[in-house]
Amino acid sequence: MRKRLIEGVGYYLSCTIFFNIIFFLNCCANGLAGDVLVHLNDKDSLITFTEWMNISTALISVLFTLLGIVATKLIIARDDSILSTNTLGRTITVTQVENMTNENYFANYSLIVLTGLALPAMKGVWSLLIFLMIWFSLGIVYINNAMIYMNPILSIKKYCVYKCHSKEDEKTYFLVVKDMTIDENQVIHYSAQTGQIIRLHNLPSDKG
Repeated sequence: MRKRLIEGVGYYLSCTIFFNIIFFLNCCANGLAGDVLVHLNDKDSLITFTEWMNISTALISVLFTLLGIVATKLIIARDDSILSTNTLGRTITVTQVENMTNENYFANYSLIVLTGLALPAMKGVWSLLIFLMIWFSLGIVYINNAMIYMNPILSIKKYCVYKCHSKEDEKTYFLVVKDMTIDENQVIHYSAQTGQIIRLHNLPSDKG
């Protein structure tokens, strides 16, 4: 459960990179850059509480963006592939294969991006509260429903997410694969250390 939560948070941070960038740019377009320049040019000027809240909200979106970049690098770097079938690991025969990326990506991800644009920017403490409330509530829905297919960075890097059932243990797995397809009754060999999410760069497999 803990590993699934950590992985879910990582994928959500990666998914919301553009969401946070758009919100930050929205803040800049609504006066953030001008306010910062004024105080940089006049160091004796006092920063109001509202300005502190605006700057803090923008910086939080930058922090989430940086964390998302780190999470994306970790996701891409990890490979659960086993290059030889003689290597110890796990084997599953996938059934009920569903390409989640192709079927769900545009409609659902566009809602997250548009939400980042629609959030009120430069409204002081209200912007901070609304931003955090929306960001965390989206995260809860994203993680609880394992919506890892909603990730533009992975799509750009040619990764696809397949939702599959295992014939052996009758559990649901998400296969994050690059430049390959997953077919019904395909046998997958992967590292025994992974959980529900399996990331594969290379795929030695057999088809039944």
